[in-house]
Amino acid sequence: MDTERSSLALRDVDSTKKEVQLRVIPSELRFLDAVSGKVYRLPLIVHNLGRWNQKMRFQEPGKPQFKLLLTSLDKELASGLQMTAMVEYHPDKNEDVFDHMFIYAGNKVLEVPLIGLIPTCNLEIVPVVDFGILVANSKVHCKEISITNRGKAPGTFKTEYQGQLPIVISPSSGIVKAKSSKVIKVDFCADQSQFVNEVARVSLQGRPDTFLNIKVHVVEQIIELLNMNSDRKLECIRFGSVFFGTSKLEHALLFNNSPETVNWVAIMQDDCVGEELGANIHQRTDIALNNLPYLNKIKKIDMTDFMTCVPNEGTLLPYQKIVITFCFSPKLVVDVQKDVGPSHRQDYALFVRFDSVGSKDGFLRDDNSNTMKSKYEMNKTIKYMVVKIQ
Repeated sequence: MDTERSSLALRDVDSTKKEVQLRVIPSELRFLDAVSGKVYRLPLIVHNLGRWNQKMRFQEPGKPQFKLLLTSLDKELASGLQMTAMVEYHPDKNEDVFDHMFIYAGNKVLEVPLIGLIPTCNLEIVPVVDFGILVANSKVHCKEISITNRGKAPGTFKTEYQGQLPIVISPSSGIVKAKSSKVIKVDFCADQSQFVNEVARVSLQGRPDTFLNIKVHVVEQIIELLNMNSDRKLECIRFGSVFFGTSKLEHALLFNNSPETVNWVAIMQDDCVGEELGANIHQRTDIALNNLPYLNKIKKIDMTDFMTCVPNEGTLLPYQKIVITFCFSPKLVVDVQKDVGPSHRQDYALFVRFDSVGSKDGFLRDDNSNTMKSKYEMNKTIKYMVVKIQ
């Protein structure tokens, strides 16, 4: 049994000519986790700190559950010495019992509280659940925490979250057996980018209500195209002048700027605003519009015949970078109304779209069962980036 070491103050009954200096250790006898039908014993030490012998008289506890085990209630203790008295506790009911005993020394009285306590629960819970950084892809993430019972009796708990975010705690209530733990699951749906700092009320038997802090940082799934040398974001890849029948390569870094693996694909964009496919941008607009056969011929050009991206799909690990190679191979498109001369030119402005693709789970809450359900949509685009190529 646990005991507490301290000095017990003396209580004046009458004035005295001699100073009484007695120390009682512990200041109270506390019988913890006592069960009916069993017998428990604790020692009580009395130390004479005075300069002379001290006569003492012990008084028996008042309640029959406590018993002082001494052959004689009258004792004399020499200066500097100590003695030990044993107190016995035998509860007859499963309930807390309180009593006291007295030690008379001269005209002083020392009071020693006697406390018998039945087994109780001692519940503890981790105060914070931190999901860290998550991607806003509507996936349900789960964290497990434990409610630990360090006591010798079962204890009950109850959790309650009243916020508006997609957070579910299960089980929301239950019993934790003595000297054991119970796993609690906290589910969170990362449906949109945000900072989350929510609290759920937790009631633990034998303790004041406390709060469980739930923290999350939800970010968008972002893929970026970076310059090879400076890691600067690229919005346009410029090939400059290229001769017909030749090819020119440009390189860039594709960067997954998020904490989750992403599947990606590169798609050539059709009919974008600002797109040019072989037209002469230095030619007057009225002249170009009057040459409809040539314009129709340009519209039928397949962009993949002269522009390729390698690789054009793949998987990026969290914060991974890979090299992307763009190959531009211009082909001559003949204008039947004009002769092709050394000054003939075809200008191109194309757009490549990098998609982050995969699954996107829709989140539903079942209020009756406090569980999460999800609907699965295949190949739904989460985030994309468009790069201009000139």
